[in-house]
Amino acid sequence: MIRVSILSENTVDRDELDPEDGLSLFIETPDHKIMMDAGGSDTAIHNAEVMEAPIYEADIAVLSHDH
Repeated sequence: MIRVSILSENTVDRDELDPEDGLSLFIETPDHKIMMDAGGSDTAIHNAEVMEAPIYEADIAVLSHDH
């Protein structure tokens, strides 16, 4: 099973999450935990904590562009 958590994006669908311009994803597969982009602030970290996404267990980081 693959689980994709949208950590930051321009819109949110839950009051306890914060929006941010850009995109940050946390992708969990049976073999890897992948952090794709981290955003421009601590919004992705905050939202990961709310969503209980274990971003500190990531074994791969992908940066698609600089901030």
